[in-house]
Amino acid sequence: MSMQRLAIASLLSTLSVGTAVADIAPPYPQFDTGVQMDDGEPYPTLTNIFKGSPAEKAGLKKGDKVIALDRTYANSGMPGYFFAKGLKGPKGSKLTFIILRDGREVLVITAVRNKY
Repeated sequence: MSMQRLAIASLLSTLSVGTAVADIAPPYPQFDTGVQMDDGEPYPTLTNIFKGSPAEKAGLKKGDKVIALDRTYANSGMPGYFFAKGLKGPKGSKLTFIILRDGREVLVITAVRNKY
């Protein structure tokens, strides 16, 4: 097994599998980190990082593959819509991305949800 696969397997062993919940609006205004994400194989891909956004400031880049958001594995079996909902949350809350960059580097990057 390659070092990359071992590193990803090690990270994934610490992740929880999310469960889909009813689509009920939260009791707080929604904020995000300023990314757009599309489904992709084997992981969803960041397709846009907004200029001046918390995501840009944290170091996320267009083309990064999203392995997990806040310890929820992207390929956990939940619909992509529910996984993507994890991008939004209360103002000032942190969102941790585990990403695969350029097919060879696994990074853990935390961004703060905010208006930008």
